[in-house]
Amino acid sequence: MTVEYSDITVNLYNIGSQRILDTRFPMISESNTHHDMARQSWWTNYPGCVVNTYIETITNPPVKGIQRWFHVVFDLTALTGPLDLNNEDSLNFADFSIFSQYWQQMGMYIPADLNGDHIVDTSDLSYMAKYWLWP
Repeated sequence: MTVEYSDITVNLYNIGSQRILDTRFPMISESNTHHDMARQSWWTNYPGCVVNTYIETITNPPVKGIQRWFHVVFDLTALTGPLDLNNEDSLNFADFSIFSQYWQQMGMYIPADLNGDHIVDTSDLSYMAKYWLWP
């Protein structure tokens, strides 16, 4: 299964426990004026998975000037199913028990890091609440 977005294709076969995918693309502009989000053009084969779009501005990049990145954030749960920490095909109290053992831990490849940001925190807890007992 793949997610296609404008000029990229993301293969989901090896996505592991990650369910949130934040893609970013450089914005090329000739001025420093604010960009209207409605004017940004993007296409995906799974528009229902897009949960957010935003522009990131970096004022001190490695090169002189300002860099702007257009982000598209996907929630892949509808494509891959909710993360099940104990492989029982449901997000329930058993999964919460596992989740709580990793609370506030930081690092790569933490099983309870449901959104892939390398820390188990309230964002992961929010994800768990959203898909609690999901069919």
